[in-house]
Amino acid sequence: MLESEANRQREHSRVVFGNMLWIVSIVAWLGLVAWVVFDPQFGSVLTHFRAVFGVANREAAAAEAFNRFDHVSVELLAGILVAAGGSLLGILLGLFGGARKYRGMRAWLAFMALAAAWLTLLVGWREVAWLGQRVRLHNTIGQFDAIAQSLREDWPTSDGERDELGSFMAYPQGNPRMLMMLVSKTDPQVSAIERADDGSLGFEIRGEQPGTWLEWHPPGSQPATFVGGLDDDHDLNRVSPLGDGWYQVRYGQLVNESSDSTSSNHR
Repeated sequence: MLESEANRQREHSRVVFGNMLWIVSIVAWLGLVAWVVFDPQFGSVLTHFRAVFGVANREAAAAEAFNRFDHVSVELLAGILVAAGGSLLGILLGLFGGARKYRGMRAWLAFMALAAAWLTLLVGWREVAWLGQRVRLHNTIGQFDAIAQSLREDWPTSDGERDELGSFMAYPQGNPRMLMMLVSKTDPQVSAIERADDGSLGFEIRGEQPGTWLEWHPPGSQPATFVGGLDDDHDLNRVSPLGDGWYQVRYGQLVNESSDSTSSNHR
């Protein structure tokens, strides 16, 4: 009787421990998904994390540009990944020597589904981040639509300030194609505004991943690689329509400016 009771207690302890492992892994996965979706700076935090832990030494120099991310963000990400790896390993071991309820076929299938969820997130986090950014930018279209209409009707020809936009400097002088924002009153804030010959307007979003733009285009126009008002090149990496002529756009720097014929095309 005593041996039977001891066996039941051990089995109960194994069940409790197994439950905890599953809870830790699922909560860590949900937390990381929420972080990727809602934090526009997650990509920069990950770059800093990889440099700090030597995962990608070639990015160490780039990570230095993100000093505003303190060690708390890096340690939090490390904690989530350690919890995920430890819990997945514990669940895997439990499939062989854990409680009986965690050694059956359903337990194996559930483990494979959980492992697949983690692998999908680790490999495809950029897609998750892009979706989160799409939602954030889509929610701002109402505000930027009014600003875009005002700029289409009265594009500044010199430095100035507008109530709904903020203060800015216009470049190049005399025939400006872009506005460099000094104080942005929009939410999210804007660091620059570019205007194309066809009337398209691009708003460079501050606080999102570098190279993120919210653009409005008239019918027949769409985002493309361009040279900005400061003669800086913007290489189109990705674009997604948001409706009513608005686009979510990601630009990068041209790798070889001399050989890329599109680098001569101004907006």
